[in-house]
Amino acid sequence: MQFNMRRTVLLLSLVLLAAPLAAQDWAGRGRALGKVVDEQGNPVEGAKVILHLPGLPEAGPEPLLTDKKGRWSYLGLDNGAWAVVIEKEGFITSEGSFSVNEFGTARPLKIELQRNPFDAVAAGQELIDEGRYEEARQKFLEVLPEMDGHQQAQLHALIGNTHYAENAYAKAREEYQLALPGLTAGERTSVLLRLGDSYMQESQFDKAREAYESTVDQLGPEGRSQVLLAIARSYDQEGRRDEAIAAVERILEGNPNDIQALQLIADLLSRQGREEEAQAYLDRVPEGAELPADMLLNQGIRFYNDQKLDEALANFERVIRQDSSLADAYYYRGLVYLNRGENEPAIADFKKLLELAPDSQYASDAKQFLEYLESE
Repeated sequence: MQFNMRRTVLLLSLVLLAAPLAAQDWAGRGRALGKVVDEQGNPVEGAKVILHLPGLPEAGPEPLLTDKKGRWSYLGLDNGAWAVVIEKEGFITSEGSFSVNEFGTARPLKIELQRNPFDAVAAGQELIDEGRYEEARQKFLEVLPEMDGHQQAQLHALIGNTHYAENAYAKAREEYQLALPGLTAGERTSVLLRLGDSYMQESQFDKAREAYESTVDQLGPEGRSQVLLAIARSYDQEGRRDEAIAAVERILEGNPNDIQALQLIADLLSRQGREEEAQAYLDRVPEGAELPADMLLNQGIRFYNDQKLDEALANFERVIRQDSSLADAYYYRGLVYLNRGENEPAIADFKKLLELAPDSQYASDAKQFLEYLESE
């Protein structure tokens, strides 16, 4: 979340005697001088001092920079009213006015700059991008008391993100909980999702699902699918495959062609030994869509062990189309060909296995099959 607000305050400065001024002629014998300090009275070095005629930003001398003591001065201004702008990174820009009397003694202007907390927030966000999380937190904490309730909530969320990036999930959750009451509905959803992620990282699956479920009705179709997939995977990691399957079915009710959901439900069903149901879902995945190679391979092995050779062959061929470097797929496809009496393609696959993975756990078996097949 970004802070885009910027504030400008009007400096009520010392006003001297005013006199008419020709807009086209700003040079004269008058002098202006002053000192720029921060809210604690410390001098501000390097502040940019811009003098110009009121309403005519181009009419005036070149900008000045304050010295180490925060002082500045200029000789050569015409009589009358002048505008002054003070700019310094990290501070709110100050704008005000004063008068010049060419025939009088110039009275110094003391200008106090107020710190701009939003610059600190922007600097903190840059530090996050650079991976300097502790420094970012310090920036946020410095300006936290100066923010309103909503802005404080946003900062707590940002601080939580820095802890999350450092794998300090419990600290991240503390900040997220502080943030949630003050956030908008959309912001709350984002933080709840990250809260769920933090629980997942620590295998606290029940709490992760509780956080995820609270966001489902607030998300669009794609976001909803991703959250339900996360819920399904959390059940799967607990070995609760029926509940995992039910979570994926919630996705398919709204989007029957969701590729990730079709892949996951096929994998879940396959690992329950329900190969035919799993294959029915795999058949709905477009041919050009990639499926997890290990899932396809394991599905094919189950078909092979059940002597469903056509289904096994289809899976192994799809694996090889997706990843031609996966040696085990050639071994198992070779076994299918061997069982079907198709010796030439079997020989080619066993040789391919040995070429890709000469130290494979299947290398010894492949060599024996080759000796047998090539001796015929």
